Order: sequence, then C-alpha cells, then structure tokens
Amino acid sequence: MRINSINASNAYSSRSLNRNQNSRKNSVKHNSQSSAGNITFGALPRRYDKVLLMILDGFGLKEGGRKNPFSEAYMPFFKSLTSNSSGDTLFRPIEASGTYVGLPPKLAGSSEVGHNNLGAGRMIPQDLMIIDEAIKDRSFRGVKPFIDAMQHVQDNKSTLHLMTLLSDGYVHSSTAHLFELIKMAGARGIEKLKVHAFLDGRDVKEGTAIDYINKTNAILKEYGYDQVASFIGMKYPMDRARDWSKTGVAYDLLVNGKAEHEAKTFEEIYRKLHTFTKESGKYLEKDMPPVKLEGFEPIKNGDSVIFTNYRNDRTRQLTDAITQEECTAPFLEGQKRLEDINFVCMTEYDPSYHLPVAFPVKVHSNTLTQTLNDQKFYPWVAAETEKQAHVTFFFDGKKHIRFSDTSYFFPASDHEKLTPKMEAGILKDTVLNWIKRAKSKGMIVNFANPDMIGHEANYEKARDMLELLDTRVLRQIITKAREEDIATIITADHGNIEDLTHGGHTNNPVPFISVLPGMESAIADGSLFLDNAADAAINRVAPSFLDALKGAKTPSVMYDSLFKMKEV
Repeated sequence: MRINSINASNAYSSRSLNRNQNSRKNSVKHNSQSSAGNITFGALPRRYDKVLLMILDGFGLKEGGRKNPFSEAYMPFFKSLTSNSSGDTLFRPIEASGTYVGLPPKLAGSSEVGHNNLGAGRMIPQDLMIIDEAIKDRSFRGVKPFIDAMQHVQDNKSTLHLMTLLSDGYVHSSTAHLFELIKMAGARGIEKLKVHAFLDGRDVKEGTAIDYINKTNAILKEYGYDQVASFIGMKYPMDRARDWSKTGVAYDLLVNGKAEHEAKTFEEIYRKLHTFTKESGKYLEKDMPPVKLEGFEPIKNGDSVIFTNYRNDRTRQLTDAITQEECTAPFLEGQKRLEDINFVCMTEYDPSYHLPVAFPVKVHSNTLTQTLNDQKFYPWVAAETEKQAHVTFFFDGKKHIRFSDTSYFFPASDHEKLTPKMEAGILKDTVLNWIKRAKSKGMIVNFANPDMIGHEANYEKARDMLELLDTRVLRQIITKAREEDIATIITADHGNIEDLTHGGHTNNPVPFISVLPGMESAIADGSLFLDNAADAAINRVAPSFLDALKGAKTPSVMYDSLFKMKEV
C-alpha cells in the first residue's frame, strides 16, 4: 500500500493553521478560479445524483512498521482504489490529528474529534484546548460551577469528590485538569477531598496506571489531602451501551462503598490484580474490579462531585444514575437516592440533566447532515450503536437533534463477542438498499470495525478484519455504486488499526478516496485532481461531498473542496 505519493508531513506551523482556519476567506472560493487563472476548486466536470460517504473508523495509513496488520492483510480491492486501477479513482492521505482538528500539536485524533470535524467541514477547536486555555489564562479557577461546588462542601462541612478517567490519553480527560482542581481546592481551604480514579489502558499504554496514580498522589500530598481513594476499570463507570449492570458496579463503589477488594495502597493491590495480557484471575486496566484504598469515603448527602471527563458520551450513564430521579437503571430499584448533591459536569453531558456545567458546549450549525436535510436531499445516516453518537451528536456540531427529513439506522453492537465482522454485514446491506432507493440522495455510514478491533491490539483478528472489510464491504458496495453511477468518498476519523503496538489511536494520516464513475478521462489527462496542500485534513471531506452532489450548495462556513480542475 503506497501512501507516499504526495507530501503528507505531520509538520504544522501557525502559518499553516491560520491558512487552514481561514481557507474560505483567504484561499480560492468554492467554484471559483484561483489567482493563477487556470485552476478551480470544486469544479467537477459533472456532479452526481447520489453521493455516499463511508467512514472507516480508526483506519489510518502507515507504511510498514511493527504490528501493522496491513503488512500481511490481503486487500486487493483497497489497493486497486489507492492505485486507481479502474481509472475513476482519486486518492491522497489527509490529516486527522493535532492542530489540524483543533487539538494540541501532534496529539492523536479520536472518534468524537474526528466526526466533529468531518461533519462540520471546518476545523473545530476541541474541549481539551478550551479547558487548557482556561488554565493558562487563569480563568479556570473563576469558573462558577467549580466555586459553587467547593462552597457547597464548606457550607455543609462535607466532602468534595473528583471522579476522573486517570490518564493522559486526552480522549476523555486530562490529568492537568484534575491537578488544577486539586490545587484550586487547596487554595480555597477545602478540608476533605477524595479522588476516584477510573483506569484507562485503552487510549494509553497498558501498565501506565501506576505512574498516573503516583503523580496524582504527589499532588494530593502536596496540598494536604489523602491518597487516591478508589479505582476501577473504565469499562464500568464509562459504559455507553446501556449495560446498566456495568454502571451498577461503579455506582455501588462510589455511592454504596461496595468493592471486591480493599487495600492500604494502590501499588499493593495493583500488582496482585494487573496483567498485561488476558490471564485467568487477573485484569487489564480497563477491566479492573472496584477497589477501595485507605481513606476512602463514598459520595453521601450534602457532598459535591466534579466529573472531570469532558467527553460526554461515556459520562452519561453514571451521571444519570447518581443525579437523576427519573433514571430507570434496574440496580437503583429500592435504593434511597442521594440528596443535596452538587454535581458538576465538565462539559454538557445531556441538557435534560439540568446540572451545572463548567464549560458549556459550543454547538455548530451548517453541518453536512443538516445541509443535506435542509436542502431536501433526504439523507440516510447509519452506524452500529457503538458509533451512533459520533454520526449524530458529534457529526451534527454537538447538537442533540434528529433532523426531520433524515433517516437513521443503528444496529446494536455486540460488546461481548467482538468479532472481526461486528455489524459490518448489516450495515453493508443497508448501504446496498440505499443505493437502490430513489428518494435519498446522500448517505453517511460509519464502519466501526477498524477502531474497535484496533483497540484490542490483536494482530490476527485485525488482519482478518481488514480482509473482510476489503472483500465483503468495500468491494461489494463500490462495485454496486459504480453500476448505479453513484459517487463514493471513503475516509476515516483517525488512525488506529495501522499500528497495534499499544491499541490506541495514532496521529497517522487517513485516506481520502473518491470513486467517480464516468470521470476516467478527466482523471487520466490530469485535468481533475485533488488539492495537494500538505495541511489538507478531514475537515475538507464535507465540502468535497457537497461538491460532488448535483444541486447541493456548500455553506460559506465550510472549507474548500479537495477537488480541483485544471483548464486544458
């Protein structure tokens, strides 16, 4: 697989960031000529009645390398696309990480960040950057919900609880935010503070939890607080698949003080429970059972809680159970609910909760699905439930909305049997069904397989998944789309599957592949090509989609299409 056909350097300067942020203002306009007089953006020789966007979640690009399943996977169809063997295909790598997508430099992308940029069609500053900036400019300690939560425990002579995914994977949380809260509590004279750690091992290397715990304990000791009070693997408190039995395990630890293990120190119990590979009687960090450490206190009436996770999809179930009287989780039946709790959400987890929010969500309109809906193209949106929020909430500019003229299809993910196939077969059939439908003109579908299998870091399973994706998904869908004269764009939200050394996301580029039936002559003579700018990123996918769709108008807030036409 060749990905070095153009310069796809990860180098990024403030100059290129400004150019990317202002591409609609400072570069060529959509469907207009460049100053050179012979190049136009968004000027396909023809446009299509129907356009399909396929998002291969976690499908990054990398030549070789240790534990890269692409090295052995038999993927003739994918290679035929990247090599343009059929003559109707344009391909180039595009960026999906760091400042390209509103994150700190060189930081790996994630599903919510990737889909946020994919749907918006422009670079969206992410919550991590916004919160980090608040720490830098010292406005963090002036956030009213934080002040109110700390005042609440002082008035009640109660305890401040900080719940957090304790890692620097930056997908859900940051230790910098936790440490700043500890420092703020110390400065305000908070007497009792308890940190409840959720262990990662998914977006960071397995075995790093002990380092994060030691750093946290050092900060706690510096400000006169007890060590981390409890820990549990993230799969329990951060379940998002409505598996209330998992949420119940975390709730019992945090509210009822129930744990499978108790220990004086973290290191003492961690070394007994932890394993780097699946081993009988031991656990990966994300699967760790609930453990209480010396100094533990449960959340009780009159306390305050700050949940430091800023990503909202994996915070809802636990927040719902602790704070919402209407929560119908089975484990809550017959339990007396907490009273007089001041519970602060780092960002808005759900507007229906009516809870204090430290950093209110910044919504964005004129996204791809909204544009297709409002312009009456009757789009279809599909993904298995594992990625449902990504093709709706995140893709739609962080808005909780279902558009009136949009159809949605979300087959349930099976988390207990994570096979290479997952629900790809059902989604493939849905796409094939859409191809036959006349009314809907645009479809957005996410295949979660590369990301979910990539997180397992199982080389053989990843190789099998890539081969399945090639023969049973890409080949069948693209073949049918070509027959029906439908344009297809294939891309990804971030890297993962191409580097299984740690099972986490990567900052490698991702593919932009456009299959354009009938464009063979324009591609062959070089008059139709893709912009070769080194800073081209996934936020240029949406305008490219709209460029290809007959009758579609691209919102002015979006960046330029990647399609370029040379006058010959």
